[in-house]
Amino acid sequence: MGESNPSANETDESSKTNEERYTFFIILLLVGFLTIVFFSLSTFPTGQFFVIAAETAMIAGAAAMVGAFFGFIFGIPKTMQPNRGGKPDTNGEKPSDQDGGETHEKSATNTNLEDISDWLTKILVGAGITQISVAPGYLWRASGLMGEQIPFPAEFKVRSQVFVFSLIIFFSITGFFISYLWARVVLLEWIEDSRLRSKFKKIDNEIRAAQNEKRKDVIAHRSVDGFLENGEVYVTKEELDSDIKKASYDVQKDILIKTSQWRSDNWKVNKKAMERCIPIFISFLDIKEFAEEYSLHAKLGYAYKDKRPPDYIKAKETLSDAIKFRDEFKQKSMDRGFKIDDTMKRIYEYNRAICSIMLDPDFNSMPPAVSTQSARWEIMNDLILAYQDERARNIIDNDPDPELKSWMELNDAIGELVIGANPQPA
Repeated sequence: MGESNPSANETDESSKTNEERYTFFIILLLVGFLTIVFFSLSTFPTGQFFVIAAETAMIAGAAAMVGAFFGFIFGIPKTMQPNRGGKPDTNGEKPSDQDGGETHEKSATNTNLEDISDWLTKILVGAGITQISVAPGYLWRASGLMGEQIPFPAEFKVRSQVFVFSLIIFFSITGFFISYLWARVVLLEWIEDSRLRSKFKKIDNEIRAAQNEKRKDVIAHRSVDGFLENGEVYVTKEELDSDIKKASYDVQKDILIKTSQWRSDNWKVNKKAMERCIPIFISFLDIKEFAEEYSLHAKLGYAYKDKRPPDYIKAKETLSDAIKFRDEFKQKSMDRGFKIDDTMKRIYEYNRAICSIMLDPDFNSMPPAVSTQSARWEIMNDLILAYQDERARNIIDNDPDPELKSWMELNDAIGELVIGANPQPA
């Protein structure tokens, strides 16, 4: 057997209760209008039936509208507004955001009509209390004035004032309660439905945005993996660049780590595969969060230096950017009170020295010649700085690049490097 839905049952019961309430007041209105019809029929021999019925119906309608207006004013639902800026609520406690434990500034609902309703309610209640003793007299005289304008037969003139007075009382009270009930039940439901729809729409948009971001992240991972494995056969460089930039920041970091590992794994054993990381590194240079990351520039510089054929010009330029951003990072960290090893990442200078050697026209002549003093000073300055880094020093002492070893022997620079000399150009 199927189970019933409690929520649906509650809704049905609520709707049924509301219909019963309205049915009662609708019956009252019908009784009132039937009374008007019967009273007008009693004057039928005068030939003024339709005039009398219309005018009394207008009085009844006007009274109902006045009552409905006040019922609406008294029945306008109040909007609960969240406290702003963490101010204490009526219990003296600070509010907390249910979503994250923090109080966030949110757009508030316009409550001008509620404020007006509150002011008018207080004014009307105050005025009604002070004038309650004289109000019936004013209403009675007004009923007489209106009754005189209706073409009742002479024998009905006395009863016309009583009839109009009764119409005003009856329809104004009925109109008041119908409008009050509508404002407290139907209008409140509309407001709540609107809020829920807005909330659900926001949640739906957030879900769609999250799904869209997830889709972009998956596409970025696939594009990078496919490009690293197969190059432009899988995806063009333009598509690759676009996919990386559309990915979320966390996925971009994962892609950068993956690409860096790819370069480390292949730079010795598979130069062609290693070269495929270059377009990926270049894409990250256009992303604000990574543009000044010194390790990114260094890895790109290594890739330019180690590819076949090497691009020593771009490698040297990129390594110079890495050194600049590294030094800026070190300075900012020290300004904030952090202790930073001054010889950190001096391996960058070592690789820039290799690029400078390979770009030195004297060293690359046949036969190789001693470098000019300015070229020698530039290379030696980088080597002396690199020699202060333990990793670079181990490479220079135990396993230097063949080009570096040949250049140092040709320029008689081994002793100068060991004692830390720093010759100046002429």
